[in-house]
This record gives sequence, structure tokens and C-alpha cells, in this order.
Amino acid sequence: LWTKALRDRWNEEVMIVKHEMQWSINFFKHRAKHWLGHMHNTTSTGLTRHMCYAAQQSHIYDQLAAHAEHSFCNMIGLLQVLALVPVEVVVGTG
Repeated sequence: LWTKALRDRWNEEVMIVKHEMQWSINFFKHRAKHWLGHMHNTTSTGLTRHMCYAAQQSHIYDQLAAHAEHSFCNMIGLLQVLALVPVEVVVGTG
């Protein structure tokens, strides 16, 4: 019973972490679009420095999204492998 509860907790934690990873990627993509919108708005007003800053911020968030997506893809594979390991092996009762 204790082992099943531990496994259930682990599976729940894996599910939560996967969602948090996707939320992070979505946030970075949202911020990139946000700054891209600022860049287009400042283009029409002729504020070159503001446009450059907005473009830079958009690029940074695009890079963060790409890096997070790549890193999380590797991590999700690892989490799925760990989920297959019997709990008895992990806690040393087997």
C-alpha cells in the first residue's frame, strides 16, 4: 500500500512537471510575440531605439522558448523512463 501511494505521488508529480514545462514554453513564446508587437508599433512612430530594444527582447524570448523546448524534451524522456522503474528498486525494498 505504501509503495502504491509512493508511485501514485511520483506519477502525479511527473504530470505536474510536464504541465509546468509546457507553461514555461508558452510564456516565453507569448512574451516574444508581445515584444514583436511593440517593435511593430514603434516602427510606425519612428522610435528607432525603442524598436531595436523590442526586437532584442523578442529575440531573447524566442531563444528562451527554443532552449526550454529542447531541454524539456530531453527531460520528459528521462521522466518517462524513471516512471517505468519499479518503486521497490527506487526505495530499496526489492
